[in-house]
Amino acid sequence: MELFDKKIPILPINSPQELYDSLLKDFSNLDQSYVFNASCIERRQYIQEAYDKCKDYLDDDFTEQIRLPGKFISRLWELQLCSVLLFKKYKLIKPEHKKKKYSRPDFCILDTHNNKIWIEAVCPDRGDVPEKEPMISGVIYTKTGNIQDDLNIVSPRITSVLQTKYSDRESYSEDFNSEDSYVIAINTHHISHRDLGGKAIEYVLYGMGLQWIKQNGESGRYFHWKTPKQHKDGVVVDLDIAPFFREEYKDLAAIITSSNWFQFGEEFEKLMSEDLITYFNQDANSKIDSEEINFGKKKQMFCEGETCELKEI
Repeated sequence: MELFDKKIPILPINSPQELYDSLLKDFSNLDQSYVFNASCIERRQYIQEAYDKCKDYLDDDFTEQIRLPGKFISRLWELQLCSVLLFKKYKLIKPEHKKKKYSRPDFCILDTHNNKIWIEAVCPDRGDVPEKEPMISGVIYTKTGNIQDDLNIVSPRITSVLQTKYSDRESYSEDFNSEDSYVIAINTHHISHRDLGGKAIEYVLYGMGLQWIKQNGESGRYFHWKTPKQHKDGVVVDLDIAPFFREEYKDLAAIITSSNWFQFGEEFEKLMSEDLITYFNQDANSKIDSEEINFGKKKQMFCEGETCELKEI
């Protein structure tokens, strides 16, 4: 099956909105972002180029899944990761079986010592979110609302998928060795179009909340062990966060993050590689040497006694 449906026409650049609206209506059974990007040659050509390079490392049903409603962005995140890994000259191991019934993380790469690093990609959706409260004088806001409210909306989604993907390790097939390094790659495009400057990921991974400053000049960030999650019935429960400080997450070596789902242009692979941020678990059982990651920014927590500092490395 072709990546893009041949029946979807390529529209002229700068076509009026009415043409796109009509096209989306004609292909209402497909993901609307899929249809739009298929009709836009300046996007379609780069997505197709990435797919042609990566298709041997993707699931057999990738071309079917990417066109289903609600699946385009998450599948494109997998394509973005694969493109970056190949662009940065990593050795990817092709899956022997790529059917749904055969469970393994999305990608497996070899480091410079031929040790396996497994990468599972996930793109959480936003789900149901509560209506925003009116703005209150004296409270810190982003362009669209209270920063803490934004964190309370975004962090449960990140936390939930992180917990789910981490627990999936128990169900992976025999070629996944529990002693191999395990990485989860999270794209937050679906759940946060606001620029939180990495606050959401750092809030989830380390419990690092908003900054506080005393009159004497001392400063820091509030620390949290839990984040609230509101169910549809209105019941609020607390989810555990700060996994990089928890014993039960010692088998999670790192988290790769991005808030951008793809890039376009002649250097699209380079741009995507620079966009990623890798957070290394300072207490992981199977640690990854920071030198093994050759893309984007890299961060790690360094602790001395009860004092910890997140540093770029």
